[in-house]
Amino acid sequence: MTKGTRMSIQSHRRRIAAVALAGATLAAGGGAVAFAHTEEVSEYPANGSKVGTNTSKATITFGEQIKSGKLVVRGPKGVVSRTSRVSTTNVKKLYATLKRPLAKGRYRATWNVTAADGHKQEGSWTFRVG
Repeated sequence: MTKGTRMSIQSHRRRIAAVALAGATLAAGGGAVAFAHTEEVSEYPANGSKVGTNTSKATITFGEQIKSGKLVVRGPKGVVSRTSRVSTTNVKKLYATLKRPLAKGRYRATWNVTAADGHKQEGSWTFRVG
């Protein structure tokens, strides 16, 4: 093997390694974007807050658009949410209308959504009435 052939093989191996490293880096970065969670921006009633018995809705807002979702609110007397859907005026918001008047006590809002990229998420928060 000549010196020129040896250098050509080494150069070729370095290029292959560089391409493999670049591909792995892109794949890792692309995977992080594809499986990213949409952030919860806010809830109403806020987590841990206290509201009045005439509260008529519960909402959760995300940092990215959501395709679909469900929000269920349970309290001392069972489920108090009537309907649940993604807002037509803000596709980052999921809301549920509530039966009124609400009984005093602790409530848990449980949600699940499908983000615009197809990723499914779920969670919950609590608040008090009275």
